[in-house]
Amino acid sequence: MADEKDKLTIVMFSGDLDHALAGFSLATTAASMGMEVSMFFTYWGLNIIKKMRVKSEAKA
Repeated sequence: MADEKDKLTIVMFSGDLDHALAGFSLATTAASMGMEVSMFFTYWGLNIIKKMRVKSEAKA
């Protein structure tokens, strides 16, 4: 078990930019230190990664 990597899981549940930047900063730092990182997006946190699509009008 000495070869096991340290792991970090971050749950993103806020869509606020300052919270998102903090979460991504922690994830990037941990990954650069060789840790295995996972991020789980739920509730308003989904808005951070969801691509906004504009509905086009139907052409007749």
